[in-house]
Amino acid sequence: MSDYTFIIPDPDSFVSGGNRYNGELLTALRAAGKSVSVVGPDAPTLSGQVWLDSIWMDQVHRLPAPPDGLIVHHLGSFYPETATMSEEEENQLLRKFERFLCTSPFTKDRLVRSGISADACMVVEPGMHLSVPSARSYPDILHILIVANLVHRKGILSFLQALRPHLTEPDELRVTIAGSHILDPDYASRCSDLVSSSSELKNRVTFLQDLSPEEITEAYLQHSLLVSAAEMETYGMAIREAICFGLPVVCLKNSGYANQHPEIFESHESIDDLVRSCIFSAADHDFTAVQAHHWAERPHPTSWTDQAHLFIRHTASWIASR
Repeated sequence: MSDYTFIIPDPDSFVSGGNRYNGELLTALRAAGKSVSVVGPDAPTLSGQVWLDSIWMDQVHRLPAPPDGLIVHHLGSFYPETATMSEEEENQLLRKFERFLCTSPFTKDRLVRSGISADACMVVEPGMHLSVPSARSYPDILHILIVANLVHRKGILSFLQALRPHLTEPDELRVTIAGSHILDPDYASRCSDLVSSSSELKNRVTFLQDLSPEEITEAYLQHSLLVSAAEMETYGMAIREAICFGLPVVCLKNSGYANQHPEIFESHESIDDLVRSCIFSAADHDFTAVQAHHWAERPHPTSWTDQAHLFIRHTASWIASR
C-alpha cells in the first residue's frame, strides 16, 4: 500500500512547470522514505493519501473513491480566452475537494476568493536542485534568456514582434529561447518563421529545445537577463531559478505570480514597455551595477528535500485533525 497516490500525467511525458513540479516532489518524497504511486484517472483502485492534478479535476467523478486533495497548478479561469467552463462552474467543481496543494500564494489567494477556506490550502512552492556556483560573470553585451515552451500564453511571438523594430545596431543584444516546440507546433512555427524571415532577428535569436539540468545551469550563467513575456504564471520556476543565479528578471505586470517574486528587477504594463526596457538595458553601460546587485542579493535556493518534508508535515497534520 502506498503512502501517497498521485493521479497525474507522467512527469516525463513532456517538459512543463507542472510536470517538473510533480516529478521533483515525487522524487523527494521517495528519498524521504515515502511509498508513492503514480496512476491515471482510470485507475481501478487507489491507496494511501490520494492527490489529483488540476489538469484532470473534471475527471473526479470517474475515480473509484474521492481524492484527498487537488494539486492546483493551473485553472481554466486563469486563461479566460481558452477556458472550457465558466468560473462559476469551475468553483462548483473545486468545492468537491476538501484539501488543496498550492504551488504559490497567488494560487491560494485565488481559491480563497472563490470561497475555499484558507485552512484547506497548503502552499508548497517549488524547490530547486540546480547548483549555484560561488562566483559568476556576465556577457559583455546584453544576452537575454527566455525559458519557456513555445505556446501562446508565454508571449514569445509578441515579444519578438515588438523587439524587431528596435534592432538597428549589429551588437545591441542577443536572445536565446529555451523551450519545447512540440506542445503547440503551429505557434512554434510562427515564432521560428518570424525569426528566419527577419534580417533584424535571424542573427540575434537562437532557439534551443528542452535543456538538461546541466545545460540550463550553463544557460543561467551565460546570459545577462531573464525575460518572461508570459501572460500568466502561477509560479514561474524559471524566474525563481534565474533569480537564484543572480540574473535580473524583467516580466509583465498582472501576470499572476511572475511579478510577485520579491527580487524581480522590473515589471511592465505591456510587451512594448518590456521591450523598451530591454533596449535601454542593452545601451546602459551601468547595467553591470544592476547585475552585481542581483548577484549580491540573490536568495538561497530552497531544496526539494525541504519542500517534500513540508508537504509531509502538512498532510500528516490534516490526517491528525480528521
